Amino acid sequence: MSREHDVLSANAWQRHQHYLRTFSLAHRGGSAPQLASSKSYSTDADVVRAHHRFLWDEVQGGSSSGTADSAGDGTMDSRVGSVPGSDALTWEQQLAKRYWHRLFKEYVLADLSRYRDGDIGLRWRTEQEVLNGRGQFSCGNKACNRRDLPLTSYELHFGYIEHGEAREALVKVRCCQTCAEKLNYRGNRDRDRAERKRARKEAKREKKHKRHVRECQIESAGSSGDDRVTYETGEAAGAGEEASGLLRRVSTAGNQTTSAGRHASSDRVRQPSEHYAAMRGRREEDDHLLDELFP
Repeated sequence: MSREHDVLSANAWQRHQHYLRTFSLAHRGGSAPQLASSKSYSTDADVVRAHHRFLWDEVQGGSSSGTADSAGDGTMDSRVGSVPGSDALTWEQQLAKRYWHRLFKEYVLADLSRYRDGDIGLRWRTEQEVLNGRGQFSCGNKACNRRDLPLTSYELHFGYIEHGEAREALVKVRCCQTCAEKLNYRGNRDRDRAERKRARKEAKREKKHKRHVRECQIESAGSSGDDRVTYETGEAAGAGEEASGLLRRVSTAGNQTTSAGRHASSDRVRQPSEHYAAMRGRREEDDHLLDELFP
């Protein structure tokens, strides 16, 4: 009685599973059939997620590449459930493109969670986000959403890989100063590295130049010192020659004094006053010569 009550109180899917299990056990003599898991079924959201494109070009039944088409304001075609240029598309692509036509493509929202690696995610805004002013009157960073800070509009050259194909587009985003630094983190980092590298090269070149100038100054100072030594040696040689001449003069004066003394001693009796006067004069002359030689 309880089993019948469980079957009657179950929904259609549970009753379907119960009947299949009963049929397999009663008529096939085997175990309960392996029912397909619900994970094998794809919902509309899974289909849209698998076939979504950031931009649909003319080949794919949309507008020109790199720009949003005329239905970019979120409006649909006059036919309900249809999209322009969808004749050559599969129903999965038509579903994804129908969702894409409902998006607003004036500004994008950015995912800056991996900005240090240079990976930035961008997506268009939905109708509810446009009504709330998200990404236009608030910061376009998904994790920021500040309204009390001044916002700046940036035009980005967005390069991405979609379904194995490299594509690019020009998009606009509004964000605050803090998020703008994250948005331009890769470019600013490369620019700072180039500036630091250039500064190191300039400092190294300046250091090498200063070392070269110092070596040239030392070399020139050494050569001028040799000339000075040579000049001083020449002056010393000249002074030595002059001193030798003075000494010779002194020696000659001494010899003359000695000879005069001998003559004076022989004539001492006859001219004593003249002898002492001559000796005094010779002595004063010798003192004067010695003063000139050794000042």
